[in-house]
Amino acid sequence: MPHAYRDSGQRSSRYGLLSHRDVGLTMMYARVLNWRGEEVHSSADFLLSKKITMSIRTARDADIPRMVAIAETKRIEYEGYSPIFWRKAPDSSPKQELFFQRLLTSSDVIALVAEVEDILLGFIIGAVTTAPPIYNLGGLVCIIDDFAVAKPQEWDSVGAELLAAVEREAKARGAVLSVVVCPQRDQTKRTMLQKAGAAVASEWHVRPLES
Repeated sequence: MPHAYRDSGQRSSRYGLLSHRDVGLTMMYARVLNWRGEEVHSSADFLLSKKITMSIRTARDADIPRMVAIAETKRIEYEGYSPIFWRKAPDSSPKQELFFQRLLTSSDVIALVAEVEDILLGFIIGAVTTAPPIYNLGGLVCIIDDFAVAKPQEWDSVGAELLAAVEREAKARGAVLSVVVCPQRDQTKRTMLQKAGAAVASEWHVRPLES
């Protein structure tokens, strides 16, 4: 189905105007239907005909295996970016499951998942904490490290919604700044963060020390 871009940052069709985020979410929902074996002719047809919405909720213990599966896929990807710094441990998944179990019991942690029906699309974990005493931010800070989506093309939709949700909760808890960890070569995630108004404040430069 053809689309025409408009200056307002929206796409037009015979169904009216859809924002870029709506288009991304609709295509993601269409992928869910394809997984279920249903035919999808267009994203707009799907949007009108299906009563399926993405939900963002607090993560539960039962979500951890699926969260770790998404994270494991990202670890394999990141290992290609920097083979030593991102070198994956053989037992990375069971170790992360235990780590996530501890995080989900912490009162300082905001852990959210995005799903459509029973399909987990992504997750985000933010820790609301104080900044080092040598800095005066004027409030708490939300550190977001474990943050991933199932498909790279869904950063602008699923990823952006997860980030907005965790930042709203962090702000309600007194945070004045969010700090999101992002690998330098994860361009789709970096682009989403830039669109959300985030700027690079620090970088880590790595160099192998040969024996």
